[in-house]
Amino acid sequence: LARVYQDLGFEQAALNEATKSLDNDPGSHSAHRFLSDAYSNRRKYEIAHASELFQAQMLQPVGKTQLRPQSIESDLDTISYGNNFGNGSSDLTNLYSRNGVSASFNLFTGNQNTRGDELSISGLYNNFAISAAQYAYKSDGFRENNDVDHEIYNLFVQGKITNNLSIQAEYLKRSTEKGDLALRFDPAAFNPNERNEIDTEMGRIGFNQKLGSSNTLLGSFMNRDLLTKKEIINSIPGVFTQTATTADDENANIAEIQDIYVKNSFNILSGLSVTNVNKIKTLTTRTVIVVPPIDDTTIISTNIDKDHKTAYLYSNIAATNIF
Repeated sequence: LARVYQDLGFEQAALNEATKSLDNDPGSHSAHRFLSDAYSNRRKYEIAHASELFQAQMLQPVGKTQLRPQSIESDLDTISYGNNFGNGSSDLTNLYSRNGVSASFNLFTGNQNTRGDELSISGLYNNFAISAAQYAYKSDGFRENNDVDHEIYNLFVQGKITNNLSIQAEYLKRSTEKGDLALRFDPAAFNPNERNEIDTEMGRIGFNQKLGSSNTLLGSFMNRDLLTKKEIINSIPGVFTQTATTADDENANIAEIQDIYVKNSFNILSGLSVTNVNKIKTLTTRTVIVVPPIDDTTIISTNIDKDHKTAYLYSNIAATNIF
């Protein structure tokens, strides 16, 4: 029903139905997928969208699942066009997939030199599945220095070891270059000399262990390298040029385990997450003066190391089934 509402454009109704399905069965990969799709066209819900998609991947059966690399990243600043790539078909046909290879390709274009493409290839052989996808997006934007250029590659491998145990691995690489995309009250309030870069590499492994008809244990370990750069150039031609570059080089390791217990009238979710983040922040300032000739560079570096541990336990109880 959530899919029907979304296809008809009733986004709030789709969100309500997806949330209701998830309350009834938090171990349903389709419910997580539908909720992820319901979040996909909502601004400021990008992180929730990516989180629900990740949970859907952890719970999904082995099949020819089409990847959407752009769904994993939450800050792409791209336009939405039509229905989500790969929606619906992979969710409803995984259980009926046969051995073989399938592919999907989307190409789109628009004004302001906006263009992009999506390519997804997936294969299934008995209890082993592999999917690979590529996403590209480029636009000059509607004003000066409003351009953006994305390249994302994604690889996903999944295998069913026993009737109760499946494992998976994923790799993602992203490269982004963009100008000053922020929209402020004054349309002229932007920096024509600001440039931004984002480079990401992510690797993840996980498992899904059925402990019984009502109990599922999930585990995941993720390593992510994220490098962001912002460069701002101020100059007076023939007099001086000053370049300020801010770089954040971050490495994060995240380990998480979750137990899902589902019964007729209630369910219990419990888990533990451990995160370690190491970040090096660097500010490089280069000043070049023509007369007298001066070329000076200053570098300020800060190392930040954080550990974060989270434990949680919560339950949904269907009171109408009890009273």
